[in-house]
Amino acid sequence: NAEAVATLNQKIEDEIKRQTSAEVEKKRLQAILAEVAKVLWKFCDRMR
Repeated sequence: NAEAVATLNQKIEDEIKRQTSAEVEKKRLQAILAEVAKVLWKFCDRMR
């Protein structure tokens, strides 16, 4: 039983790490997309 609990705890820890990593990557991509959008707006403004 203790072995099953340890396995479950490890799975929970792994899932938390995965979610944290995914959240960091999501924020990084959002920042990149915001920068791309800003550059595109500047480009469009210059084309006017």
